[in-house]
Amino acid sequence: MNELRSRTVAGWGGLSLAVQERGRAGAPTVILVHGYPDNHHLWDLVAEHLEADHHVVTYDVRGVGGSGVPNGRSGYRMEALVADLVAVADAVSPDRPVHLVAHDWGSIQSWAAVTDPDAAPRFASYTSMSGPSLDHVGAWIRARMRPGNGHWRELLDQATHSWYIYAFHTPFAPFAWRHGLARLWPMMLERREGATVDENWPGTSLATDAARGVDLYRANIFQHTRRPKEVHTEVPVQLLVASADAFVTPSLVDGMEELATTFVRRDVGGQHWLPRSRPDQVARWVSEHVAAVEAGAKPAGRRPSPVVVTGAGSGIGRSVCLAFAERGAHIIATDLSADAAEHTAELCRLAGATAEFHQLDVTDGSAMEALAAKVGAEHGGPPWWSTTLVSEWQGASSTPPMTTGNRSSTSTCGGSSAAHSPSGA
Repeated sequence: MNELRSRTVAGWGGLSLAVQERGRAGAPTVILVHGYPDNHHLWDLVAEHLEADHHVVTYDVRGVGGSGVPNGRSGYRMEALVADLVAVADAVSPDRPVHLVAHDWGSIQSWAAVTDPDAAPRFASYTSMSGPSLDHVGAWIRARMRPGNGHWRELLDQATHSWYIYAFHTPFAPFAWRHGLARLWPMMLERREGATVDENWPGTSLATDAARGVDLYRANIFQHTRRPKEVHTEVPVQLLVASADAFVTPSLVDGMEELATTFVRRDVGGQHWLPRSRPDQVARWVSEHVAAVEAGAKPAGRRPSPVVVTGAGSGIGRSVCLAFAERGAHIIATDLSADAAEHTAELCRLAGATAEFHQLDVTDGSAMEALAAKVGAEHGGPPWWSTTLVSEWQGASSTPPMTTGNRSSTSTCGGSSAAHSPSGA
């Protein structure tokens, strides 16, 4: 592990920001921006993977950890957050644009930075997780409130995931953090998110930091979403979309590709705190994005390859689904019982994969063809239905083979069959 170097940078209004640096001098600079209610230690596990080939920078945002505390709610406004980020970038990489990676509220403020014409030149690339542009959110809400557009269910679904925003506008939120919620928070992160907690994260100052941090919501959310602006960026963007995010539904970020000239979306399995549940994969995606931009190439994202499994509601079919889920495939679980297929899909999501389910009778040829067409249309190619996949896996090893091919065939093997795209997972 490279030595951690600490410094203080003056942010907006002269507020002190606690900044940490590690990694290789002269390498591309990557700034990792945490969200709410986290501190810079959110990124420790990702930074460990990045520091060999990058100059890695983290910092505590205003009001958190070792950084100064604003005098009043106005000190949490978006312009202050953006100015802080630019100040850190100027301090750690004065002569070269930095690569930006951000999560949750860090991502929200980073969208404001990369779409600001004055700030955007400081950034070479941007990787966003679980924090959309507030201007996009405002436009997204307006579009789904129009009568007759058929998207009101998406709006209702997101509203049920955003209940906490309204709670944070009440006096109860700071009280809850200071009187019990902070003590329970690490256990909730471990059990519900599969996140790795340690002595540094969520951190000993969580109760105080979180109680103060509700002003991020009070100073910005409704002010920006009620009057959204049309924004755009030339900074190459990579969007990581967690399929089981408890706060930001995948549909909320639909349409964000309109905000960037160069845009890559990766739909990935996992929940809200990806930097703590899948740090190695987050680091790999960041490294790939940074390398492509540094090489002058257009960043290219890869969607997980789809694997269709029939008879997935139990037994060998469920085992096949879980084995492919471990290898990062997008699981399409089908069964005569929709409830059983849904349960398998949920198990695959808990294993870190993206998954969907369908009720399917394999004796119904037209239904099989319809599913194949649907998968092809939604995932960019016809699925390949293997006649040997399940039987080979059953008899050969504990890991299902990844097969390739360029033609379609259909069969069932031992009550189950599988299909996936020719490219494999």
